[in-house]
Amino acid sequence: MEARLPLLLIFDLDGTLYQTESSFLPTMRAVYRTYGCEAPEDARILSLIGEPFDAFLHWLARQGLSRDRAELAQAVARHERESIDRNGSLFPGALETLQALKQQGHLLAICTNGDRLYAGAVLRRFHLAELFDAIQTLEDNARTKADMINELRRSLPHRSAWMIGDRYHDLEAGRDTGCTVVAASYGYGTPEEMASADFHLARVTDLPALVSSVHAD
Repeated sequence: MEARLPLLLIFDLDGTLYQTESSFLPTMRAVYRTYGCEAPEDARILSLIGEPFDAFLHWLARQGLSRDRAELAQAVARHERESIDRNGSLFPGALETLQALKQQGHLLAICTNGDRLYAGAVLRRFHLAELFDAIQTLEDNARTKADMINELRRSLPHRSAWMIGDRYHDLEAGRDTGCTVVAASYGYGTPEEMASADFHLARVTDLPALVSSVHAD
């Protein structure tokens, strides 16, 4: 009998595997200091996690930091690389969860609105890249998260796919591409934007048991 195709588990990065506030808050405080501006409240900064980088730069420019997008991007990237190495942390149990899912024979992929440099810095910091069969990052603002998921689904043979994320665009993209949608309720999304998910995770470590219970075969 021919072996069944594996499941494809597609993960958002920020707020799903990576505890972004650990490096993002120190990064933004440093960026605001660079421009001599007072940083907004942490909650306002955290609400931007998961948005495309171009939208984030637009938000910064509107606050008067700099209208030069390239300059702003360089300032953020410089402080971010340092902060990831110094302060970054995964959600508790994220690494062990990925290892368990890999051992169960599932395909694992990343689909993030972060760019290649950012995602690469996080994945290198925690030696995660080797666990993933494919990584999709946002390099072109004309692409959407749904486009990236569709590319993953075309390139990796699988029987069904799950999208696991913590923001509305993760859930919408997963729904639009025919994935089972799982809300990382411990992340940065609001309960309202998570409401439409097929399943909700209180902790990332709950995922292997959930996958096994839904696909008991």
